[in-house]
Amino acid sequence: ALGTTSRRPPPIPMEQPREHSQPVKKKDWRFYRRGDANLWTDFYHVPLNRLQHVIPPIALEKDREAIDSVMRLLKEEDEMEEWKELVKAAKIKGVRRRFVTQMEKNQRKEDVIFKNAPRSRPQSAANIRSGSKFGMAGGGRSSPAS
Repeated sequence: ALGTTSRRPPPIPMEQPREHSQPVKKKDWRFYRRGDANLWTDFYHVPLNRLQHVIPPIALEKDREAIDSVMRLLKEEDEMEEWKELVKAAKIKGVRRRFVTQMEKNQRKEDVIFKNAPRSRPQSAANIRSGSKFGMAGGGRSSPAS
């Protein structure tokens, strides 16, 4: 019994390192941020194949529902903003159309007035200052009562 020992011989070194069942976690800020304040930070330490036992499926389902609800609300807000922009653009288009129509009518009226009006000499500055244009003293307008 002198030559026998109860210890096993040391393992023979391998040429290739042994592969782990889980990837080795990098020890960065996520690894060291553990604290009692937030349980969600501890999920980083759970191996991926055990994560399904830590997070209940109903929590994932409710998270999906919450995300869908938020996305639906954001879509509705976007549609409302788009609708407001379309209404605003339609109002602006209507105002511009009415303005162009009114300008065309005014141009036609002006063409008719100047086409049918007799050509007269322009009034001199002296006549305008004396008030003859406006029917004042010494004016050129006759009253309809006479």
